[in-house]
Amino acid sequence: MFAVAESLRAFPLMNASFHENGIAVHKNVNLGIATATDGDLVVPVVRNAEERSIRGIALAAGALIDKARRGKLVVDDLTGGTFTVNNNGAAGSILSARSSCPDKRVSRRWKRSSSDRSSATTRSQSARS
Repeated sequence: MFAVAESLRAFPLMNASFHENGIAVHKNVNLGIATATDGDLVVPVVRNAEERSIRGIALAAGALIDKARRGKLVVDDLTGGTFTVNNNGAAGSILSARSSCPDKRVSRRWKRSSSDRSSATTRSQSARS
């Protein structure tokens, strides 16, 4: 993951996404880690990976993977990724599961953070007006 973060910092056009108005090149490297849980594939995000050491990335990734496997992720843990890393293992890429963009679709079983709840409340109040 450290090598990916360094590569994305060296080649910023690879840390980009398509939007309605064109391509957005992201300043920060927020690495999504494809993580298998019981029956699900989730992608928690290590934020600002370009600023972290190898140890820092490993600790952040380990904490997120543990949180995912215990079912304790919140929406904020699953959003904002700019690049996803996965390990296809022995199955290879032919049998690899697609990881959907967590910003667009988040499973309802994940807990919402307080900031996400307040945003949702604001949106729903605006929709009623």
